[in-house]
Amino acid sequence: KLDNPRLPAFTPHEFLPQLFSLFPAHIAQVAMLTDVYQKVRYGEIPESLDELQQIMFSWNEIKREAEIRVKERRKRLKKT
Repeated sequence: KLDNPRLPAFTPHEFLPQLFSLFPAHIAQVAMLTDVYQKVRYGEIPESLDELQQIMFSWNEIKREAEIRVKERRKRLKKT
């Protein structure tokens, strides 16, 4: 929705630079979410309760910022 799709061939870590540019105030959170995703996705370790709380907090912050940006982008597109 922010017009910055991940190409199918990109791994989550290869996509990090784009996410960092989209969410510069949340670089540490984006990196943590990506690391945890890969660990859980590929079966290295299950998330702990502490990790899950961090994940939910980080995800909610980033999601809220993304929703604001999507609304702003839609407003700009409607004006043109």
